[in-house]
Amino acid sequence: MATPAPMLYREPAAKRELDKRYEFGPFQLISVERQLLRDGSPVPITNKAFETLLALVGRSGHLVEKSELMAAVWKDSYVEEGNLAVTISMIRKALGDSRRDQKYIQTITKRGYRFVAATRLVPVPTVLGIVGRSIQESLKRAQLFRG
Repeated sequence: MATPAPMLYREPAAKRELDKRYEFGPFQLISVERQLLRDGSPVPITNKAFETLLALVGRSGHLVEKSELMAAVWKDSYVEEGNLAVTISMIRKALGDSRRDQKYIQTITKRGYRFVAATRLVPVPTVLGIVGRSIQESLKRAQLFRG
């Protein structure tokens, strides 16, 4: 009886698509883990504040209209602009930013917000990528021994 071929773990495509990691200043924003880190330490932030920050960072350098943020973050709820303003204020406090300084979040009066800090999308290693590299390295080593 033949032995079955080993199964490789494949992460669902949807999870890979959603797993984004951004770096800006001393911060790292990890989408799947729903974490904001400052110098590697967790920064407490509410779910709505996290979703709002992720929406802004994901469109870094571009205006995100208030209506877009409210539709993305409060999908199935009716909320007023005041809720968004309070959430932006909480994010600024967590980042050590202020409405006056606007190092991270710029207010575009009567329109929306723009994430203005330099942002870098960090590649996320996947299990399949790591396993694939290990297999490739093993094959290269085997070829070296053969000749």
